[in-house]
Amino acid sequence: MKKRVRPFLARLFATEGFRGPVLTLLTGSSVVLLLAFFAQPIITRLYTRDELGIMGYFVSLLATIITFSSLRYEDAIMLPEKDRDASVVVWLALSVLGCSTVLAMGLLIWREEIAAFARIPDVAPYLILVAPTIVAMRLAKVAELWLIRQQQFRHITAGQVANTATMVTSRIGTGLPPISAGAEGLIGGFLAGHVASTLVVGVSVLKRYGNQILSSFSTR
Repeated sequence: MKKRVRPFLARLFATEGFRGPVLTLLTGSSVVLLLAFFAQPIITRLYTRDELGIMGYFVSLLATIITFSSLRYEDAIMLPEKDRDASVVVWLALSVLGCSTVLAMGLLIWREEIAAFARIPDVAPYLILVAPTIVAMRLAKVAELWLIRQQQFRHITAGQVANTATMVTSRIGTGLPPISAGAEGLIGGFLAGHVASTLVVGVSVLKRYGNQILSSFSTR
């Protein structure tokens, strides 16, 4: 039975062609949706509406800030014909991200004022996590786009599953007594999920293409 099933799955989820990559990505998306779906009733019972609201505000702020964090240069990774030129775009995106991260860390001095200006004062204590979350999210995005360019869809799927699985387990684990973390658990779980995704796809990129990307660095 094993001898028949394994070759069948290998053909079904082949890395070449159209069907294999699409099925690989759909499988990962389905697993992610199922994990999130079954975890939602548990999370809504562990956390209050106010805590879920603070989490929503935090994510909304991130969605606004993250657009400018790397100026979306990573979207251009797919454009060059040569991988060396694409590697230069990777360095450009990372350089802008580094500058944005330093700026975001500097603005933490006025996090109370920023939260008050945005009319969400309750989120002020958690703004300290904005910079590391942006870094994790953008690094994962850069790595994913590089893997798409190289047609390494299985590693992308593994990153997506790692993100959701880590986020869900972290939120449930910190929401249970005696920890009962509150909004810290929700936001911490969000960050943990993106860190896990970054590690999965980032290690995959570094192992296979690290030397190539490093050798393309140029101040010019």
